[in-house]
Parts: sequence; structure tokens; C-alpha cells
Amino acid sequence: RLSTALAPSPGKRSIGVSRGAPNKSEDAKAHVVRGGLRSGKGGRNAERVVRSSPTDDVGPSFEGKTSDGYQEVAEAIGRACREMGFFLVTNHGVREGTMAALVEETAAFFARPLEEKLATSRKKANMTRGYTASSALAASVEVSTPRDLCEYYSMSRFDEPGSAEAAGFKPGREGVFASNEWPKRADKFKKAWLAYYEEMESLADHLLSLMARALGLADDWFVPFCDQHITNLVGLYYPPQPVEPLPNQWRRGQHTDFGSLTLLYRAQHAAGLQVEHAGAWIDVPDLPGALVVNVADLMAVWTNGTWRSALHRVANPPTQDRLAARLSFAFFHQPNYDAPAACVVPTTCDRDESGESVVTSGDWVTRQIRRVQK
Repeated sequence: RLSTALAPSPGKRSIGVSRGAPNKSEDAKAHVVRGGLRSGKGGRNAERVVRSSPTDDVGPSFEGKTSDGYQEVAEAIGRACREMGFFLVTNHGVREGTMAALVEETAAFFARPLEEKLATSRKKANMTRGYTASSALAASVEVSTPRDLCEYYSMSRFDEPGSAEAAGFKPGREGVFASNEWPKRADKFKKAWLAYYEEMESLADHLLSLMARALGLADDWFVPFCDQHITNLVGLYYPPQPVEPLPNQWRRGQHTDFGSLTLLYRAQHAAGLQVEHAGAWIDVPDLPGALVVNVADLMAVWTNGTWRSALHRVANPPTQDRLAARLSFAFFHQPNYDAPAACVVPTTCDRDESGESVVTSGDWVTRQIRRVQK
């Protein structure tokens, strides 16, 4: 029933994937993989949108919501979300010391013996906590590939007593609301991750207010959908590749993200992120200190496909760089568990469908995690 509910209905924009053959090749085009979800209309050259979007510098938006800078940044974000679904931000306000501590502690964690990392592995089905040795992320868009050449560590915000209940915990939702699996002898690790998570929460709130302005809404319009978010922060470690990858095996297979938006910090050897546009894979440039922001599935559905949840992947390094590891951090902002997975933005919805949903944010992310973990 969940699969049926997630499939797009005729004439509607809803969460869904195509019902075609389950083993599409890695080269499958985005409109085939994502069905009606990814329906944003690209107008400009994708390379120009990525490399020279005026959304690169969001510093002026911190001057206040009545400033010209705030309005200009909001308009630039709106253009990038319509045309590409990806943009880079600098002057984002995240402290360099916070980022440096995160990198140092996480690199040390991934250098630990495998048995120590596995001690933090998830304890429940459909749970994204602690260490995962591998997965096949392309399965989330019904593309069959070998398992990705990526290890990762995940955490969320439900360690404090009562926090899960306040955010909508019920029996059957244990995976989403699980407490964290922290490594042993790692107080500095925990401190670094919690500090970075807090700064990402603040920046995500700021960007969501700019996105609301870009859509012609009140700046706080998204707050009721995200005030009890179920976001995961994930550290992604891409080990050296001394052996040639298998055919169609990637550092991270093609996928879209599941929530409202993603904030990605590419900390070490950042090259490799690619976004699909008009049937081509385009490199997202490495801009030191910048964060990559991309529209995710729920935001695309909320805006009736006006904004694009862009298909992306992490390509394998060129031969001369195969022995270099890569480290990134993704803040996968996921709206409240019970937020609807349907068009909710009144400036984009058809009058008869606004707010309709039999599926929630939590339903969708749970389904996608289950598919990836198989």
C-alpha cells in the first residue's frame, strides 16, 4: 500500500518512482527514474547556473529580512532551485573551528579498526545511526548497481529524554527516532558532531526562510512543517581505490535526497560530485569553504515540481587520484515526521490538490532507507 500511495497520480505531483523494470542501467535518464517528481523546467545552461549563480554569497541575507540583500539572495536562490536544484553558498556563517574539529575527529573515527566502527552500527531495521560499511544508494531510484564505495556514520537529535515523543514518536517509528550510537572513548568526536549539527540547524532554518520568500510566501511559512524535524547528519568516507571499481560501481550511486534540502560540506578531496541536467552529468565545482545546497524530494513535491530535486552522484576519482580518500558531511534536512508529502505551497499547487496526502515525510524517508539498506 505504501508503494501505491507513493506513486504519482495522473495530473498530480507526488512522491513516486517509475513502475518500470527494476534493473535500469546507471545511465537511465532522470525523467525515467523519477517519474512525475522531477518535473522542473531547465531554462539556462546548467554549467553556467552551477558556476556563476549569484546565490554563491549569502552573506547579504544576514543583514536583516527587510534589507535589499535578503531579497536579492532569496530571488537568486529561487532561480537556482527552478533551473538546477543545486547551488553553492559562501559566507554562510558556519564557524571554521566547528568545521575543522568535525573533520579531525571524523577522520580519526574512520581510521579506527573495522570492529570498533562496527560496534556503533545500527541496531534496528530502517535505522540510520552509527556506522554503515556500505550500501547501494541508487536502489532508492530503482537503479541496480554494485554497493557504493563509501562508508558512513550517521546521527540525529533524539538523545535527550522526551525529544522523540515531542517530535511524533509512535510504535513502529523506532528507526527514525532512535538515539545515537556514539563511538567509545570519543568525547571530542561527540562534541564536534553536536556542535556542527547545531550550526546546520540554524543555517537550514535561514535558508528555508529565504526559500519561502523566493516562493512569495511569508518568511516563516515552512516553520510548522519543520519545527520538529527528523534530520540526519551523515559523515561520508570514500576510501582509496587501489583496485579498479566494478562496472557501474560508484563512490555514491545516482540518487535524489529524501527531505526538503541538503547541506553538503566537502571537506577533503572534494572533486567528484556530479549533478544530472538535460541528460548529462555535470561536475559541481569545488569552491573552498563553500557548502553545496540542493533541493530534495519533499521540497520538489511541496512546490508541485516547480523546484527540482536533482539527480546526483559521486563519481570515482581519475586514475592518478585513486589512492586519495575523500570525506564529506551531508545534513539531510528532513521535515517533521507527519509533514505531508504533497503540494503545500499555495503559489504552485492546483486549487483542488493543495495539502492532499496519504503519505508523510517520515513514511517516505523510511521507505527509501529500507530500499537502500537491502
